[in-house]
Amino acid sequence: MRAILGSYDSELTPAEYSPQLTRRMREAEDMVQKVHAHSSEMEAQLSQALEELGNQKQRADMLEMELKVLQAQAGPTEQSVLLSREEASELRVKVEELEGERSRLEEDKRRLEAQLEHLTLQGDYDQSKTKVLHLSMNPAREAQQSRRQDQARLQEECEQLRKLVCALEGGGPVPASFFKS
Repeated sequence: MRAILGSYDSELTPAEYSPQLTRRMREAEDMVQKVHAHSSEMEAQLSQALEELGNQKQRADMLEMELKVLQAQAGPTEQSVLLSREEASELRVKVEELEGERSRLEEDKRRLEAQLEHLTLQGDYDQSKTKVLHLSMNPAREAQQSRRQDQARLQEECEQLRKLVCALEGGGPVPASFFKS
């Protein structure tokens, strides 16, 4: 961004320097800082989601192991006494809930990674919050063109006035073309 703005600055002479360009450059730098802050926030959310995913997966694995140990310890007849159907269904419900939460966290992780990659590939800026400046409507170029037109008009007027002064000094008639314009 600075390189682009620097190229515009190098094309301008000190008399044509516009405070508007420095304001725009500061705005662009502010936007870049905001995008970097947003990117850091997204990375923090991603690491938090990964940590939650690991914790939930450990918990689910621990409950599954506990269920297997209980099933292995109890014989077919003792199993019905030790582990009632209600307890087994509760454990299954808990395992299913944890698996659902784990899959949700994995999806969040994938979404956050994709969003982070998208931000990185897009040059670290959020397109929904960043305005794009089109060079076809460059105010500095329009001001230069307007100044050139004014200068050409004033030079033409100056030339006509010189002719009038020469005609008046020579004592001759005033050219009719002077009164038409």
